[in-house]
Amino acid sequence: MTENINHLFGFIENRLDSLLQIYIKERTEKGDGLLLIKGDKENSKVDVGFLTMDLLNKDIKEQIDKLNYTHSKAYFLTYDVANPDINSLIEKELQIN
Repeated sequence: MTENINHLFGFIENRLDSLLQIYIKERTEKGDGLLLIKGDKENSKVDVGFLTMDLLNKDIKEQIDKLNYTHSKAYFLTYDVANPDINSLIEKELQIN
C-alpha cells in the first residue's frame, strides 16, 4: 500500500456499509464488476462509480482473476488522479442479511 492512496483506504473503511450497499445495487442492475473509488487528495474529493467487467483493462481483469472473483465478495479499485498508475484492488466480504 502506498502513501498516494492511503487516504482512500480510510475512506473505504469509514464508509464500508454504504459502499457495500452501492456495490450490491450496481451489480444487481448492471452485472459483474467493481466499485471504482477515484480520489483527488489535492482537492479533498472522492468519486465513486461502478465499472462492469467489459469496461476493465486486461491488467485489472488479470488481478481479479487471481482473486477468484465470487459473488460473496465486493471488489473495489482505488487510485488517486494525481497518479492513476498507482492503484489497489481490494476485496471485502459481503454481509448479506
